Amino acid sequence: MKLIHATTADINYIMTLENTPENVAHIDQWPQEQHEEAFASDQYDYYILYNEAGAKLGYIIARLEPDEERVKLQRIVIEEKNQGQGTKAVDAFIEAYRDEPYKLAYVHVKGGYKPLVQFYHRNGFDEDMNEDFDIYGYTALSHVF
Repeated sequence: MKLIHATTADINYIMTLENTPENVAHIDQWPQEQHEEAFASDQYDYYILYNEAGAKLGYIIARLEPDEERVKLQRIVIEEKNQGQGTKAVDAFIEAYRDEPYKLAYVHVKGGYKPLVQFYHRNGFDEDMNEDFDIYGYTALSHVF
């Protein structure tokens, strides 16, 4: 799997995946303007995920927090679920930031969706007891580099 920095031309692809019925329940929906602002900001990295043949598999949005030495897996969306691509994408995300000035990666799971929490546990994330997001309807998980 390859992580390639997205271009503004990829925003339509990102929004299309974000708004599919299987993703709406688990992803906070951003309007196009919010994606454009985040894309233009130095606080976010947008990646398109490609397989070895060059086909798009999905995308990742990372929110960079260098002052806190952490990076948030803001969003990860895979086109075809349950084929191991999510695990490969998380591995690629971790590798992309391992040598950066970050000590921690974290993610918030909307609604504490148990299968997704379990997915992150299997991929090296632990529930973050320092951050209580249950009151907001999220489960916080982190991965130490």
